[in-house]
Amino acid sequence: MLSSSPKHLRYSHEKEVERLERAVKRAESMVNKDKTDRVQLEALRKAAKEEKSKQMQGKGEWHMKQKDKRELLMKARYEALAAEGGKRAVKKAIEKKQKKVSQKEKRSRPYGRGEGEGEREGRGREDGTEVGSGGGWDKNRQDRIRQWMTFVLRSQ
Repeated sequence: MLSSSPKHLRYSHEKEVERLERAVKRAESMVNKDKTDRVQLEALRKAAKEEKSKQMQGKGEWHMKQKDKRELLMKARYEALAAEGGKRAVKKAIEKKQKKVSQKEKRSRPYGRGEGEGEREGRGREDGTEVGSGGGWDKNRQDRIRQWMTFVLRSQ
């Protein structure tokens, strides 16, 4: 269509096409967000209903921890994905997440490509410890994500 439009209108037509493409993407994004929100809300409602029934039976008051909530929502997300696309879709999503985490690990390494940990000169401190090799919070987070992914794969 753009190639057949007159030259003096081609620029405005291109801009209009880009605007329409962005509008379609925005609409798709909103639909996907609504779908995920619905899945998450349903999972939280189900957990709250179960907890309320336990409280009616005499259990004390209980508030969901952030970690439990995160695990519940992730499990609900993967269950919805399994219902929509089967186990293969879940496995594909988990592998994609693991690849993303491993790439992040590679970028955060304190040494360059092809170098071992201790091969780089002038990298350490006076007390012999490496600069930036601790990993810290990010490494712990990546370990937790990897553990959760293996847990989800096993539960499928």
